[in-house]
Amino acid sequence: MKLAVDAIEYCTKNMPRFNHVSLSSSHFRDAGASPITAASFLIADAKEYIRWILDRGLKIDEFAPRMSFLLQLYTDIFEEVARLRALRRLWARLLREHFGAKDPRSYMFRTALCAGGISFSSKREPYLNLVRGALGLLACVLGGGQTIWMSGIDEGYEIPTPEALKLSVRAAQIIAEETSIPDVVDPLAGSYYMEWLTDEMERRIKEKIVKIDEMGGALAAIKRGYYSKEITKEAFEWHRKIQSGETAWIGENRYVEEVEKTEIKIYEPSSKRRRKALESLTKTKRSRNNVRVKEALTALEKAVESYENLMPYFIEAVKAYVTVSEISDVLKKTYGEFEQITAI
Repeated sequence: MKLAVDAIEYCTKNMPRFNHVSLSSSHFRDAGASPITAASFLIADAKEYIRWILDRGLKIDEFAPRMSFLLQLYTDIFEEVARLRALRRLWARLLREHFGAKDPRSYMFRTALCAGGISFSSKREPYLNLVRGALGLLACVLGGGQTIWMSGIDEGYEIPTPEALKLSVRAAQIIAEETSIPDVVDPLAGSYYMEWLTDEMERRIKEKIVKIDEMGGALAAIKRGYYSKEITKEAFEWHRKIQSGETAWIGENRYVEEVEKTEIKIYEPSSKRRRKALESLTKTKRSRNNVRVKEALTALEKAVESYENLMPYFIEAVKAYVTVSEISDVLKKTYGEFEQITAI
């Protein structure tokens, strides 16, 4: 957490137009968390970051306008749009009423939205993932995403190929340029169902955030195993419903056909690229000034021990061609290594 806050503080003071942090709920969602849980963890995490940054002496309106969010959207269009609308309201109220922000830019829930994720893990009929992705993209646009994209149709189980990624780009281009959907802001507003669902989403997200706050915030909840327990529980329930057919997964548990396995081109990493990277690393280590390297690492180690902001020391180390591995070794001496907290 300290390293992230170091970066945010440094960027706020020295690179004020740089988008210093993008908080994500995609990993929660793809690990099996429900839309509500993923959203509540996202906001709880944001609150934790803000508290840490305020403790550094920064004012809320100095850094909040450059915070952004990354979310994963699936095929349930109404649910996903309502979730985005609820998050937008929650964020604005939180910044204005709880943290006392005055700058309207601080209230903006700036998002990058991805359609796909674990919903693209269908192998039996992988091209159905293109349809799933198009529905997810539609939800992204209807929900007001500033940046949107779609996973490759094979991304649920491998690194996507260039061909798969091109299909993803084309799907977004069709929605952007062959429809009028992006021309309207919040086009589902006013629908009795959408307004009810947005209110319901907001209520349920707030309930979980309050529970996390009662534990002492996101970091304390993570250390207690709450995040892991909730994700594990919901992932198990999701898989149970898939296996029983209670939750539809077309081509996998409904309308399953005995068809020949669809051949999807598998991504093949280039051995030349790996060899070239290793050669470049070897050459760099051989030609760099090792006295300067040692000085940079020593300065970094002292800064770690004295709890200084480490960003200036990282920059000096990189200028001396110190590797990421060498920097990480210094950090591990003081901070140790992260151990996954698993609670069932």
